[in-house]
Amino acid sequence: MGVLSNIQADIRQQKKQLVVLLDPEKTEINGVARYAQKLAEGGIRYVLVGGSGYNKSIDQFVRTLKEQCEKYYKEQERCKILLFPGSTMQISEEADAILFLTLVSSRNAEMLIGRQTEAALTIKKKHLEAIPMGYILIDGGKESSVEKVSMTEPLSQDDRELIVRTAVASELLGQQMIYLEAGSGAKKPVGLPIIRDVRKNIGVPLIAGGGICNVRAMTNAFKSGADWVVIGNWFEQHPEDIPVFAKAVPNKSLPKEDDEKFMRLALDEAEKAFEEDEIPVGCVLVKDGKVLNSTHNQTQTFTDITVHAEIQALKEASKILGTKYLTDCTMYVTLEPCAMCATAIGWAQVGRLVYGAKDDKKGYTQFAPDVLHPKCSISSGILEKESKHLLQDFFAKKRGK
Repeated sequence: MGVLSNIQADIRQQKKQLVVLLDPEKTEINGVARYAQKLAEGGIRYVLVGGSGYNKSIDQFVRTLKEQCEKYYKEQERCKILLFPGSTMQISEEADAILFLTLVSSRNAEMLIGRQTEAALTIKKKHLEAIPMGYILIDGGKESSVEKVSMTEPLSQDDRELIVRTAVASELLGQQMIYLEAGSGAKKPVGLPIIRDVRKNIGVPLIAGGGICNVRAMTNAFKSGADWVVIGNWFEQHPEDIPVFAKAVPNKSLPKEDDEKFMRLALDEAEKAFEEDEIPVGCVLVKDGKVLNSTHNQTQTFTDITVHAEIQALKEASKILGTKYLTDCTMYVTLEPCAMCATAIGWAQVGRLVYGAKDDKKGYTQFAPDVLHPKCSISSGILEKESKHLLQDFFAKKRGK
């Protein structure tokens, strides 16, 4: 699964992300370990590396950052390191991906296509995942380094309509993310009405950055519609604040104990499937904190490949509630649904999906990542080890026959 697919999955799960920007020109190699420790403490998932004035090879910087993050993240999945290039020199195959920027607010052809053509073959040869991004420079109250390097003027915060039209045009041209940038060290961040208006008019992930130096400004940007908030300058001076800001990111979910309680019921159903020589997958549908039904795989029992736990749960719930739409329901399933089941979950408009183990071979995220309803929130990894062990025991038993 690529970095962009992970980002899009986060958006579908309504997960906001605090993203830290590190400028190699302002960060000594010897100081990278301190940042890595704070990134891990904050559970930061994405880090941008780059800067307008840095024109040296950044291989060593990215390599060191990766090594230190792997040391401190330990059992967590290491953060993804994305290049945020200020020049064609800032390309490193050590990174996980590169933000392929187009300064769409500019009328300077060099920023719209010139630098991109210079870098294209290098990116291709290095097998870097490129994420197309529309970059919109907005007046932050002072001349930014981006202005100086690109020789372009920022859009006025008073011209909200132009900013929205620029964002929409960028999406229509195929950009996969939109970045509203007030500039490094901006006196004023991107206005909240601007973030709200852009969010209403685009369907791709929205990023806000520049001039954000306190928790309140960050949370307001999130609440106005930003999916990512990028902070660089403040954390360069105060890396110890990374976990503090991360803790304040407004991601809401059910209490973990509730998820685990219902997932254990799904595991009980999976145990029943195991005893019946069925692939051990169990499912529970919940509405208003109460169990509607509990089911498990029965493809062998009915000699029917469609009798998966999820399909049965949807059918039974619709009979109970008298409706085909289950927008107020949460489905708990021990294994990531296959494409067939995920499609049915999407058609039923299930409000929330929670699954245990990931299915790298047949899971829907591999084949049909967008089939769930757009408003469906997703949580994964709940009692993942228990679900995996049950599946492993089942297939070990089958191989032993």
